[in-house]
Amino acid sequence: MPKMDGFTLASKLREQFPHCRIRLISGNAYCLDAVQKNGSPKIEALAKPIHPAILIGRIKALAEE
Repeated sequence: MPKMDGFTLASKLREQFPHCRIRLISGNAYCLDAVQKNGSPKIEALAKPIHPAILIGRIKALAEE
């Protein structure tokens, strides 16, 4: 994305829609701690590559929330 990264977008979405469930899949998931320390809302990030079984498990968990 030319003007912001996925973490920034997710943070903005979370601020506007606090009940929205957001899970990111990112090659930079290890950077999430630094982003959240700056006061961003909690966002779950899964690191790439992600095994399909883990992804399916996370999707099922979201559906049960």
